[in-house]
This record gives sequence, C-alpha cells and structure tokens, in this order.
Amino acid sequence: MKTAKIILFTLAFAVPALANAQGNGSTPTKTKKKAWGELTPYEQAIRSSKIKGSRQININPIVPKDGIKKGCVVVYGHFMRPPFVVSYVDHKLLINEVQVEPLLLLERELKKEKPFDPKVLAIARKQIDVSKEIRGKYRMEKFWKSDARLKADMLAFTKSKDVVIDAKWDGDAFLVSFVNGTGFEFFDLKGIEMPKGWKQKTHSEMRKEGEDDKIKYVRETLESDGCIVFSSNGDLGIIDPRDIVNKVMSDKTLSKETKANLLADKVFLGVYDEAFNVLENYNAGEWSKQ
Repeated sequence: MKTAKIILFTLAFAVPALANAQGNGSTPTKTKKKAWGELTPYEQAIRSSKIKGSRQININPIVPKDGIKKGCVVVYGHFMRPPFVVSYVDHKLLINEVQVEPLLLLERELKKEKPFDPKVLAIARKQIDVSKEIRGKYRMEKFWKSDARLKADMLAFTKSKDVVIDAKWDGDAFLVSFVNGTGFEFFDLKGIEMPKGWKQKTHSEMRKEGEDDKIKYVRETLESDGCIVFSSNGDLGIIDPRDIVNKVMSDKTLSKETKANLLADKVFLGVYDEAFNVLENYNAGEWSKQ
C-alpha cells in the first residue's frame, strides 16, 4: 500500500496540471467565436475578405519612354506613378507590365482552394447547356406552333432533362428548377424575343468589347489626372492619396487596427482590403512625393 501511495504522489507531482484538472473536474474552455454584430469594422473586414493568406507581393513596373503622363495607380498596396502604358495580354489587364486584373493576390488565393467536385461541376455545365437549349427552342418554335402546343412541348422537353426537377409555365414566365441545389432559372419569355435583325455576339466578341471599354476607362481616368485603385472590391477612383498614407504609415504611435481604420476611411472609401495591402507592402520610397 505504501508503494501505491508513493506512485500516485509522484505522478501528481510530475504533472501538476493534470492533477489539478482531475481534482477540480474542470475542462479546457473554448474561445467562443464572436457574432458578426460583436465585431469591429476592422474585424468584420478581416473575416469577410477574400484574401486569407499573406498579402506581401513585390511588383516591378517598367518605366516606359512614352505614355500617359498624368494620374496614379495603387495596386497591392504599392504606388505607381506615370508615365503609364495600358494593355491587355491573354485577357489580363496590365499597367506598365504589372498585372492589375485579375488581381495576382486573388489568383494566388484561388490556387490554395480545393478543386470543385467534378460531378457538381459537370451538373452545373449541363444546367448552362440546358438553359441555352430552352431559349433556342422557344425562339425557333414560337413562330409556327400554337400557344397550347408550344407550352406543352416546352414543358415536356425541359422536364426530360436529367438536371431538371420541375418546370412551370405561367403567362410570360417559364420557371425551371434544377437538381443538386443549383437553384432555379426564371425565363422572361418576352425578353427572349429578340428585335428583328439582332445577332447574338460570340463570347470572344463580348470579351473583346469589355476589354476595349476597360482600357478606355483606365486611360481616360489617368489622362484626367485621376488615381485608380485596383482592389478585390473592384476599382476605386480617388485623388492622390500620398499625403494621408505617408502620414498614417509614419506614425509609430498608431496600432495596426487604427492605421487600417484611418486608411479605409480617409483614403480608400471604406474599403479595408486595400488598407490591408498598404499595411503589408508599404514602401516609403514608392509613396514619396519627390
């Protein structure tokens, strides 16, 4: 019996935390996750941001001999000054050969994510194909079928698809419910009737138009001496932000949260993502007004 007492005492002495936990009957407490309404704006921005990892990134813009000689660009927390050359290469928007859209930080974040389930992706693609077939069938057959027959044929055709749960025709609306939680689609049948002479543009044509419009917008903004911020929340048009940014970032008495709040409020129109980028990538030489 004496031996038993000595062993128990030795264990308790060697692992006092274990002895205390057993003696008190307590269990480790878990930190409760704050509700959204309990978070500060800074904390809400961190939780809702698309970028969860490091924001550190270096850029190496070229200095073109000629180009737009006004304006400024802020991207990834870096400040870019003129002259500027704007172009698209492989559907990526470049300014002085720095990719600004799609954002490199978002591309880097997406690489970390798990790939989509191939089965779910195949269903989603098939849903898109079925939606196109429904529109095409309606456009072609509404000219020569009676309303009653068109309605019956459209319903039968749609319900025959294995990605469709149900379909309903209600006046000028056609509602299709899809499987696997992919939702439903509302077809405004009047909207499907295209004006005479209308021609469907190809995906390549529409993409080219979008890129041309974006280049025009960027050039016009810079030529008017504006400053464009490229962030994960979209483009922002602001005035030259260097005075405020340099003042905030050089103040060593401010906490990281206070700096983020000031940058978001005073510079980036309430957008915290670019404030976070500046906090991680700020370079006094880049942001200098000299």
